[in-house]
Amino acid sequence: MQESPIAVIGSFTTIGQAVLDCLADRGFSLDRVDALDAHQNAGRRIPFCDGELVVRPLDLFDFTRPYIAFLCTSSILSEYKEEAVRQGCWLIDCTGLIGTAPQIIPALNAKDIRFARDNIIGNPTSLTVSLAQVLAPIHKQFQIIRADAVALLGAGEFGHEATISLLNQTRSLYTRVETPLGPFQKIQAFNLIPEANPILSRRTMEQLERVLGCRVFVTTCLTPIFQGECCFVTIQTKRPCSMDKLIRLLRRQKNCRFVDTLDYITITPHDVISEDMIYVTHLNGDTVQSNTFHFWIVCDSIRTGAALNAVKIAEYLLT
Repeated sequence: MQESPIAVIGSFTTIGQAVLDCLADRGFSLDRVDALDAHQNAGRRIPFCDGELVVRPLDLFDFTRPYIAFLCTSSILSEYKEEAVRQGCWLIDCTGLIGTAPQIIPALNAKDIRFARDNIIGNPTSLTVSLAQVLAPIHKQFQIIRADAVALLGAGEFGHEATISLLNQTRSLYTRVETPLGPFQKIQAFNLIPEANPILSRRTMEQLERVLGCRVFVTTCLTPIFQGECCFVTIQTKRPCSMDKLIRLLRRQKNCRFVDTLDYITITPHDVISEDMIYVTHLNGDTVQSNTFHFWIVCDSIRTGAALNAVKIAEYLLT
């Protein structure tokens, strides 16, 4: 099973390219990976490991070949999903559109894969992945009774079209040439758009409650950055907790790295592009309420929050 082939459906999407990068970095060989996309992209080449993948058209692909397929585009959902499932292929849904699929973060709830119907597994939102991995050990040891998160999102969270739109908007502010807003209702360049994606907020809250067993209130704000996300998080615990205890706990986590503000280091979304680590920084205790703490979480949302988690799901299936 370790040599079972992998298919990436939607190889030219932002998440599809990030999944391919993660597969290459984690040792999947060239002959095990199929890059699939719409017919107009067939024949194009994508660098992978020490070679190249030739993109295959979806309409001619034989789904009896892959054991696992990453679904990275919604445009083929209705047309090819049933065929893939019928052939016994595992589908890892990176679109968030298959709401009935169990949402899996392998480090926290890999055993829930047994609840998957038709071999379909959900890859949670990037916000869910980053928040859950930081909050889970805190909740387990100190029992979180209140958690609020304000997520500052980059354009990459909304796909390649959004990134290009931000670039064009930024240019237009200097050239005075009007440009379309793209997928946004407001101009994003040099602007902040509160609650830019209520669907994302709601989905993240639902997933976090399911994965963690506690409620987290999440709101989003779209920022004029291209990639990455920051979350300002406030938590209150039921069991007695202190700064020292929390720092020791965070420093023991494999997927997170605590950065002490005493080191005079500021971590930004730009600093973590293409990194796998989730950073926790600027931890402060509340001066009014006991057992209450504020901190920032910073990560590459596309790489760490979405693609890497999806690849870890595949690795779990292959073990």
